[in-house]
Formats: sequence, C-alpha cells, structure tokens
Amino acid sequence: MEFIALDDQPFSVVEDVGFRSLMKFMEPRYTLPSRRHFAEVCLPEIHNIVATHIQELLARDITAISFTTDIWSSYVSPVSMLSLTVQWIDKDFNLIKAVLHSQEFTGTHSAAAISEAFEKMFQTWNIDKTRVHAVVRYNARNMTKAMMDSGLASFGCMAHTLQLAVHDGVFSQRSVTDVAVQIQLGIKPKRLQQDISTCWNSTFYMLESMLEQKRALATYAADYDLPPLSVHIKASAADVIPSVRALRRLLSKQTDTDHGVKTTKTTLLEAVNKRFDQIECDPMFCIATLLDARYKGRYFDEDVKQRARAILHAHLLPAAGAEDETRDGESAHLQRKRQRPSGAGPSLHDMFEEILEENGPERPSTSVSQQLDIFLAEAPIPRGETALGYWRNNHLRFPQLAQMARKYLCAPCTSTESERLFSSVSHILDEKRNRLCCDKAEMLIFVKKNMHLTKNTTNLIKHLAKYHQKQHEAFLKKTEDKKRKGPTQPTLAETFAKRDKLPLNSAKAQGITRVIAEEIILDDEPLSLVSKVGFRRTIEHLEPRYNMPSRHYIVEKTIPQIHKDVKGYIAKQVESANALSFTTDIWSCDHRPLSLLSLTAHWIGPDFTPKRAVLHAREFRGSHTANAITDAMQNMLCAWKIDKNKVHVILRDNAANMKKAMDQLGVPSLGCFAHLLQLVVHQGLLAQRAVSDAIANGRKIVTHFKHSPKAYSELEDVEEELNIEPKRLQQDVQTRWSSTKMMIDSLLHAKRALQAYASDSNSNLPATITGNQWSLLEKTATVLKPFQELTAEVSAASATAADVIPSVRVLTRFLDTESEAHRGIQTMKATLLDAVQRRFYHVEMEPLYAVATLLDPRYKDKFFTNATNLDQAKKALKAEVMKMEQELKKTMPPSGVE
Repeated sequence: MEFIALDDQPFSVVEDVGFRSLMKFMEPRYTLPSRRHFAEVCLPEIHNIVATHIQELLARDITAISFTTDIWSSYVSPVSMLSLTVQWIDKDFNLIKAVLHSQEFTGTHSAAAISEAFEKMFQTWNIDKTRVHAVVRYNARNMTKAMMDSGLASFGCMAHTLQLAVHDGVFSQRSVTDVAVQIQLGIKPKRLQQDISTCWNSTFYMLESMLEQKRALATYAADYDLPPLSVHIKASAADVIPSVRALRRLLSKQTDTDHGVKTTKTTLLEAVNKRFDQIECDPMFCIATLLDARYKGRYFDEDVKQRARAILHAHLLPAAGAEDETRDGESAHLQRKRQRPSGAGPSLHDMFEEILEENGPERPSTSVSQQLDIFLAEAPIPRGETALGYWRNNHLRFPQLAQMARKYLCAPCTSTESERLFSSVSHILDEKRNRLCCDKAEMLIFVKKNMHLTKNTTNLIKHLAKYHQKQHEAFLKKTEDKKRKGPTQPTLAETFAKRDKLPLNSAKAQGITRVIAEEIILDDEPLSLVSKVGFRRTIEHLEPRYNMPSRHYIVEKTIPQIHKDVKGYIAKQVESANALSFTTDIWSCDHRPLSLLSLTAHWIGPDFTPKRAVLHAREFRGSHTANAITDAMQNMLCAWKIDKNKVHVILRDNAANMKKAMDQLGVPSLGCFAHLLQLVVHQGLLAQRAVSDAIANGRKIVTHFKHSPKAYSELEDVEEELNIEPKRLQQDVQTRWSSTKMMIDSLLHAKRALQAYASDSNSNLPATITGNQWSLLEKTATVLKPFQELTAEVSAASATAADVIPSVRVLTRFLDTESEAHRGIQTMKATLLDAVQRRFYHVEMEPLYAVATLLDPRYKDKFFTNATNLDQAKKALKAEVMKMEQELKKTMPPSGVE
C-alpha cells in the first residue's frame, strides 16, 4: 500500500503482469490482494494511522501555526480541490510541514464557500484560530475576502506577485518578447526548454537553454528560416523584505550588460516598486525580518528600522513580563566581499552582501529589552546558514526572542507548498485515473506527503488497539511469549546471513534485477521506479539483503539482455512462419519532438493459433516522404532477414505517402478498414446541416461542463434529484468518430438533467438543444450504433481481412433498409450509404479480401453480392493453391532420392 501511495501508482498496479510476477518471485507464499482490498481496506487503515500521528503532533506545545492554501482544477476531469498545508517550528527549532487537506471543492468558488470550507477543515483538526499566525494564499480577491471573513491573518504569495512583475517587464520590450516566444526548436544534446505563460521562471529556463545552444541555433539558422532570436532554500516571510530590497538595488544599477534591455529593466523596477510598495508597513514581514539572524535590521531604512523595532518590542513585552536579564554576547563582524568576475554584471547575491556591509555592526545600547539590543547589535550570520539553526543554538541566550522566532519564522513567503501538492495530485488524477473518486485521491496524497512524519511503530500499535482488537490481542500475546522465552542467541551463520548483502552478480540478485526490469517493461513503468521511495521500501521489506541497482544499470545492462533473449526467440518464430502479414503506422509524440515508425508481424502457427510480435517501434527522423518510409521499411525487413516473397500483405494508413512507399517497396498492401469507416461516418455526420448543428450544440455543452467544475457539480446535484445514475459527459475528438457517438450517448443519458439545468436562469449554458435536435440525436445514435459495433469488432486482435467483405455487405443492407425510426435523418443515412459504396466498391474484387473470406468457415461464399465477383474469388483461390503446390514440389527431393 505504501508503494501505491508514495510512488503515485494506480490501484490497478496489483493486477499488472509485471508487478504480480515480481511479487511471486520475491515471495511465492504471498497472495496479492485485489485492488478493491487495497482501496477499501488498506488505504483507509494507513490513512488513519498517519492522521492520528498528525493529530498528536498538532496537540503538542506549538507557539504558532502557519498555513498555505490554494484551489486547483483538473484538466482531465471536472474536479476542483482546495488544499490546506500546515507548518510550524517545534521546540527543537525544526520546521515541520504536513498536508492536512486536498479535498474536493464543489460549487462556486466564492469567498463565503471558501470561508465555510476553512471552518470545517479547522474543526476536523481541532485547530484554534488563536494559534494561527498566518495563511499564505493566492492573490485572488475571493481568497483574500475569505480569509478576512474567517478572521485569519493572511498575505499573498510572493512568487505569484513576482511572476506578475516579471511578466510586465518581459513583455514591455518587443525584442525580448520575440526571443522568448518564437524559438521552439529541440536540438540535442540538451533539449531546449519550452516556457509556460503562467510561470515566469520557465521563460528564464527557456532563455538559458537557448544561450547554451547559441552556436547550434546559429548554424541551423544559416540553412533554415528560423525566427529571430537558485539554490533551493526553505524560504519564510523573513525573506520577503530583503529579497525585494536586493531586487530594487539590482534593477537600479546601470551596467554595460544592460544594452538592449533597458526598457525591460526599467519596467521591472517599476513593477517591483508598485507590487511591493506596502511590505515594509506590514508588521508580519518586519518582525520576521528582524528575527532572522541572517538579516536583522540591515535591510531597513533608518525610519523603517525604528518602527519595526518598536513593533517587535511591543510584541515582546507581554511575552517577557518583568524578566529582562540575559547573558552578554559578542560576535565578530564577518567580511563577505566577493570578487566579481571581470565583465560580469552585478548579481542578486551581490546586492544582499552590499546592503549588509553598508549597515555595519551596531553598538549595544541600554534599553528596556537587552535581548533585543544585543541580538540586533551582533552581525548577521551568513545567508548560507539557516535562521532556525541559529535559534536552536542561541535560544537560551534570547529566550523571549526565540519564542517569538518560532511564531514569525514559521510563515512561508509563498504558497508553493500547495502548488507542489497539486503537482502530486495531477499525477494521481491523471488521464489513466480520471475516474478515481476524490476522497481516495485525498487519502493517497495525505499518506504520501505525511508518511515521513511517522518514524516508529507506536502509531501502528495504537491503531491496532483502537480499530483491530483481535489483531492487537494477538500482537500482545506474541510479545508476551517472546518475553517468557527470553532472548535467544542467534548462531554466527545466521547473524552474517542477515547482515551480508547479496553480491550483484549472484544468481538470486540477478534474478530479482531481471524481474524488476521485466516489471518496468511489462507495466510501462519509468526507469526511475528503481529510485522511488515506495518501491525501494517494498523490495527491502521482501529481501533486505538485495542491493537495488541504479537505473543506469537497468537500462544499460539488464534491459538489453532481456531484449536480446526475446529477439532471439521471436526471430526463430518468424523464420519458421510460412507467410507473414504486417501492420505499420507513424506516430508523433505530443510532448517531445519525436516520431516513431512501427512494424508488427502477424502469422499463424503450425497448430493454427494466431501469432503476432512487435518487431520495431523505431525513431523516424526527417521528412515523412514515401522514399524515406521505403528505406526504413527495407532496413527493418533486412534486420529480421525477411524475404519480400514471404510478405503476404502490409496493412497501412490510407495516406498517399504510405501507399506510395509500399508500392515502391514491392509488397502487397491494404488500407486500414477502421480508418475508412471513420471517413465514411465523418462524411455522413456533416451531410445534414440539422444533424451537424445538433452535434455542435451538444459539443459546446459538454465542453462547458468539462471546463467548469462548478457547473458540473450543479449538474450532478440535478441528476441526484431526478434519480438519474451519474455518468460523466464524454468529450468527442474530431479524429475519432466513435467518440462522437459516445458523446451523443452521454448527452442522451443526461437529457432530463440537462433540460432541468438549462431551465435555471443562472445556468449560462453556451448553447441549448431544442426538442427537435434531441430527436435527431436519438435517431443519429441509432444509425451510428452498427458502425460502433463493427469498428469494435474489426479493431479486435482476432479480426482478419476475412471480416471486411461481410462487414461491408451488412452495413450496406442496414443503410439501404427504410425505417420509421430514421425519419428526419434520411439525408445523413443516404450519404452514409453512398460513402460506404464509394469507398468499399472494390473489396470483392481484391483477392486479398476475397480469398480470405472464402477460407473463413463463418462466411465462405455467402456474402458476395454477385456471381461474377464470387467466380473471380474462386479462381484466385485456385491459383494460390496451385502456386503453393509448385513451391512445395521445388523444396521436395526428387522421387527415389532419400
């Protein structure tokens, strides 16, 4: 279960062939439970264990708690989630972080709804609002108002505000904008980075990758028409004022490197000043900065410093009471001058150091709070060190200040914790698991993010005592039995056997490594699986002596060996086959510049069982011309030593370049029957304007609900009121006609709910479906149903060329039959019939189809339309038989020769 939660695995992983083989190899006695058992039993149990531990942590002595929150909407399902992450500083000055919620957030995202959700989340965890120091939120107005309504102190995400400032600056100068948006080329050895409009730092990474490949891009531009051209820290609220001050100083300096970007730099400075003009007036930022031993008062102007000091002093008085005695302390002022490389402009780090040096060490002065005077008089610690580390070592010197630091330094300066949380959620609610219910998703993310906080078995024992009495009693009995027996002395051999690791080249280690590699291959797992926490813990639990190899070892050693073994076996099978058929296609990746050319072999074994094997999924570079395809296919056939005379037929795409390539290769080929069916249906759907309009309106409605979780949740409420089984509306894809049929079916299922929803004056639907259009959609679904069934049949692995002629004959008969149920869509139906006859008129005259149909005992000669075509098919079959007999005679030895 931990493997599923920690590594973002679907529950179906327990049913995957590779994973089950791995478990069987590691522990043959273990029976792997069903996915339902993991989802309904194991996940809630481990969630309760972690939640109990978080409750105990929150109940301890915590000075103050800070939160981050945000709202996220999925792009694969109509789901919105509201996050709540908590962090605090414990008594040992360790920063503790935990995820409390990533719960489904239905309905409108109003301030009232957000405030209500916060009240419920705080009640769930028994959090007193008086302990809440700050909530770091998104900068939207609804979120700001919600925090005010809830009576919670909050401030906006600094990273988001910085993004807005950088966006203003980058797009203020056209020449910089052109460079940022026009280069979209990927060149090895290091891929160019694509920027994202909502993340300014992605634009920086894109520009950086372009500069690294400056010469390569220039070389490319000579031949082609190419358009013109941190260190991770635990940031807190204390970092805001110093960062803004350093940014202002950096943007104000004039250097030789500013040539060409002066407008951008000026606009950036204006944007920073505008968006951060009030931060030095906010007590939360001021006090946090003063209490950070890296900054103290060095980043304030004198008047701001005095005001901030007074604010901190006022906060200290109630905490300090009459106590005002501390030990004197001194620390030397550290010189931090760094030599700047010649010709390089100033950096942000230089600005931090420059401001620190300008505000040198202060002399201690007598005041009410000697702690504050002594602390501020000492030189700041280097920025590379941590503020919490300083307070961990000095909390006895400054006890009141240390308690105040626990409060003010626990607030982060950005809501990136929530952003990272939603990045993990997007891995769980992805395209493969878009139907996973939100409560299960929240449990998974909760366990994943908080599992590291449970470091012992105490919570498991408490969980057993509370929820599993029988198991707890058995555990106690076993413990008592061990105590009565007393300690047993293991033998020397047993001790070494437990401690010694398996050598990497040992038979058992090699076997485990191979099974792990097979799981990666069979279950489509990434190579990084071997470095993921959950998977490593699973393997270590099953075999503690096994050393997990690196991903480099898996990809360079184990997988090539498996590939060699499998290829050798397939080569023998292909060599022994009498005739081979192939399927081929070209695929282009949508997230990287890559195309693949496939080649899959099909044959029938000696026992008349169908066989198939993927021979190639090879990278296909350059232009996809017929000549390039021909050369690639020739190379692939030669790699497997396949003679062209052995090739029966190649099933290909219907594109002109692919057809021409097969002709040039000199092998028989046929177009994809399913693709031709799609073209027929597409033509039929566009033939009748009334039908296409009804489908277009339905598409707009589905798109509306797909993009609006609020609207979708309201529709689900209507379905519940009408006792309609909730089924998700299906979005169609223009290149897949069957998806249009599924969209129509989903609309018809939700018809009453959609009509009730549309009657609401606040529905804001982009289109409405009239009564006549509903009738047209129902009749269209009836006509398209045989096409859908037929497509599923011919797309099955068991389908052959023998299915084409009967399928065309059945379709023609269906479309040519008049029915009252089809009244109103006669034009569409007639167009479908015409398209079927036009695109498949030749199938009975094609020997590859005709002979296959005759040899199929399900069809034989019953589906030919006329005697002429049937006679030609029989002649073709006889010719094939005679040709085969002649070939057999050539291979047989002469009579009388043994």
